[in-house]
Amino acid sequence: DENGCPYDSLLPFDFCALSTLAFLPCVFTLFVNEQYYRGTASLITVLFAYYYHLQREGCCYSSNILSLFQKLEGTMAKLCIISHILENLYIYGHLDSLFNMSFMIGFFFYKNSVPRGTRVIRGKYAIFHSCYHILTGIAGYSLAKQSTPV
Repeated sequence: DENGCPYDSLLPFDFCALSTLAFLPCVFTLFVNEQYYRGTASLITVLFAYYYHLQREGCCYSSNILSLFQKLEGTMAKLCIISHILENLYIYGHLDSLFNMSFMIGFFFYKNSVPRGTRVIRGKYAIFHSCYHILTGIAGYSLAKQSTPV
């Protein structure tokens, strides 16, 4: 790579960027269920995360902009996840078992992916982080479709 980017993989496409689209069923379900503010916040977060991943996770930018990019993307994602969890607990009094399972397995993949900036095992990072995206997309979808109180 002409920029010395440590985030490229051997695949002909960016699987990590593509896997962020796994959150779209959650977003569409929120809109269908007329949860417009959660849907809008989630859509903005998904679009920003997708853009961030398409920009090779900001690796072509200066370290200051890269740090800002990472903090912004991470903060937006965490706020969406936490607010969705809290709202579902408040409204329904519990979380769907599909959420619990997919979120815990997704968190395992997240914690076991190689930290950013490590060039040696990029393939492992891309696959594990992509699995995290897909599993948390499923978890988000289960929160968006949850409709039965305890």
